[in-house]
Amino acid sequence: NAEYGDPSLHKMATVFNALKAVVTQDAALLQEALGDPATREILQEMRVRACKDNGQNVNYVYNYTRFGEEGGFYLEYDGRGLVMDETTWWTPEGAVMKASRCKDPKEGRVGFEDRFRWVANNGDGFQALVSANAPGLARFF
Repeated sequence: NAEYGDPSLHKMATVFNALKAVVTQDAALLQEALGDPATREILQEMRVRACKDNGQNVNYVYNYTRFGEEGGFYLEYDGRGLVMDETTWWTPEGAVMKASRCKDPKEGRVGFEDRFRWVANNGDGFQALVSANAPGLARFF
């Protein structure tokens, strides 16, 4: 795709837009993303991966949910201790924030508590994400 140059960048952008459509409840954006057969195929293959920290190392405390593996996106990453700067979340407006945007990760976490709270279970596909987080958009499936 000439717009992005690298096809993997196009893949990332279209998947990002599909997730953003869920957060913002934007039917037109979701229709646009699902209108691309390659994006639909990618979304059908991707699954949620959820990880809860076992607490063995107090310096590395994290919980996360991610949609897709390589080339996927964190829906949420709650990092503490030495991984606090890894904290990532979606705002209700559809922006992705990272604690690493500030020198001080505590300052970078400002806004984390006001994040969009995904309803996502390990193994969920895109259709389940839409149904759980934007039921009004489930009509597209």
